[in-house]
Amino acid sequence: VNMEMDKNREALHWLLSALSVSENEKYQESNLYVYSNIAANYNSLNLNDSAEYFIIKSISLARKFENLSALANALNIQADIFTDTKRFELAEHSLTEALQIRKQVGEPFYIVSDMMQLAKFYAKTGQTSKGIDLCMEGINIANRFKLSSKLLILYDALAENYKVAGAFGKYANTLEHVIAIKDSLYNKNSAEALADMQTRYELQRKENIIIQQKLDLVSKNYLLFGSLTALLFGFIIFSLIFKNYKRKQRMKLALMLQEEKRTSFIAVLKAGENERKRIAADLHDNMGAYATAIIANVDEMTHQKAKQQLILQQLKSNASEIMSHLRDTIWAMNKERIFMTGISDRFKYYVHKISTAYPSIKLDIREQIVTDISLSPVQALNIFRILQEALTNALKHSHASLIVVSIGCDKSVDISVADNGTGIDENNINKGNGLRNMKARAKESGLDIKITNENTGTRLWLFN
Repeated sequence: VNMEMDKNREALHWLLSALSVSENEKYQESNLYVYSNIAANYNSLNLNDSAEYFIIKSISLARKFENLSALANALNIQADIFTDTKRFELAEHSLTEALQIRKQVGEPFYIVSDMMQLAKFYAKTGQTSKGIDLCMEGINIANRFKLSSKLLILYDALAENYKVAGAFGKYANTLEHVIAIKDSLYNKNSAEALADMQTRYELQRKENIIIQQKLDLVSKNYLLFGSLTALLFGFIIFSLIFKNYKRKQRMKLALMLQEEKRTSFIAVLKAGENERKRIAADLHDNMGAYATAIIANVDEMTHQKAKQQLILQQLKSNASEIMSHLRDTIWAMNKERIFMTGISDRFKYYVHKISTAYPSIKLDIREQIVTDISLSPVQALNIFRILQEALTNALKHSHASLIVVSIGCDKSVDISVADNGTGIDENNINKGNGLRNMKARAKESGLDIKITNENTGTRLWLFN
């Protein structure tokens, strides 16, 4: 429907969605129609490379399943793409093959349509003798099978070829023929419409006479019965109207209540949003300012007293950590929803910052996000903190040479942090503040967390 209304981008949205329904091979034959329509839309948008990519896929599937009608349609679309990109020899080859396929299928209606398209191509490329011969052949077929509507487009293509060839006399005669065909079709349609109207009028007139006669008979013989019936019907109608009025009033009241609930819900959401933004702003303006002041003061003290270097450096490091955690919190709180790719990108940036401090350990981050699900700010921040804690534990305590972080999701979260180190003591798996905090964060976000010893180290798995 969107294609018919020239809403090509909206049509593309639905066609590309159709491709993602299933990867099952039994749908491949249906996909060839999707591919050809995608190609037609891209060509209408002058995105010829994309159009050519998808029409090749459609043609390939049509040949695979030996779907000749679909193959002919796809070849005609391919010819349009070649014509728009000035590759006329390729366009002619596609149109010719499409016509041969139509003849093989043996559907006169589509055969003459393809003949008209190829003839117009011949006119456009100056091959008028071929175009004229093809039009004549198509006209003979249309006359033989009484395809009156197709005669009009064939004579139109013939006239175009005569015009390009400079045969203006034949061009004028053909235009007159076109006008005559239009008049004939108009007269034929008008005559058929008039005859149909006349038949319906006569039938209705006779029915009206019969109805009137029956009405007169009933009126004379059952006047009293009719009066009583009218009174009864009047009472019934009044009752129905009254009940309908009460029903409408109840519906109106229900709609008012529903609108009030909706308004209240929107107000609560807006208030929550404003509060979330206020908290984020306060964190940034207050804690951020204090942490920045600590760093500045420590820098100044470092230059003045070298003997306090180690303590001051530690203070500076802690202040930097405050800023880092503050930025992470603001990153999460400033968004209504956070996608899995956003969490992955931020964690990869975090790994990039700290990797230089552990040159002997290889950090391998693997992203396997099939469906980019969205999470609340609290869920996103909890997942990010769990990843940070798990990576820190592996870097500091595992004695590993390789740490692999896998961040994946396909309708559900599937995250793991694995190392090839010495493993974790089974008695300590459920101990320690860090592990308890990770489990608490996972529970708050509706996730499960599992920590196990593998053959070559420790593995933390976060999932739902």
